[in-house]
Amino acid sequence: MTRLGMVGQLLLLVLVARAAEAADPTPTGFYFGAGAGAATHDVGNGGAQGTILVGIGGFGVFTVPRTTLATDDESTGWRGLVGYRFNRYVAAELEYLDFGTSEIHETYVVDDAGLLFPAALTIEQDFVTDVSGPAISAVGKLPLGERFELFARAGMLFADSKVRMVQRLRPTSVTYSDRVLIGGVGLDWRFADRWSARVEYQRSKDLDANIDIGASHVELLSLGVLFKL
Repeated sequence: MTRLGMVGQLLLLVLVARAAEAADPTPTGFYFGAGAGAATHDVGNGGAQGTILVGIGGFGVFTVPRTTLATDDESTGWRGLVGYRFNRYVAAELEYLDFGTSEIHETYVVDDAGLLFPAALTIEQDFVTDVSGPAISAVGKLPLGERFELFARAGMLFADSKVRMVQRLRPTSVTYSDRVLIGGVGLDWRFADRWSARVEYQRSKDLDANIDIGASHVELLSLGVLFKL
């Protein structure tokens, strides 16, 4: 599905809901929001293979298992959204989510090469990953009095995972696209007539493994504001 197609689906939902608006006194219509917070890209598996192939002159190619793995998968993420509230309990939202940057450092030690090397050979690999993309969700709301609302979402994230391999001579960058389910729970607090504060936790299903990075998921705990038209 293209991003233009997602926008079309959201507008179609708005048109379908028009017939139900007169029966519910809850204010309906469009709202906008933005937020930021702590993001995590769970890259605990590091590189997808866990091994590398090392060619040693005319002696052939050796498979070397990974020796150590270090990850820094916590970052700062942000989000922007446009939503439409159909009635007291149902809304739909189109978001753009950025889950920040994660880093992976791997080492591979060849320590049993016999007479090929006078000492152990250490090979290091460094990756930097960025995950971002649009998401479309259905949002169920549970009002708690006049100013607070609990909500839960279920939707689809169209993620672009950019992997940059840091090498001494030439950095390389590859982008992998994936489509995964995403869910979230949160609380809205209406502190003014058209303004609300929102705290929310979101988590995706696993992104597919690729040639560089193993299967992983993304999370975002954010604080933001909403403005209703």
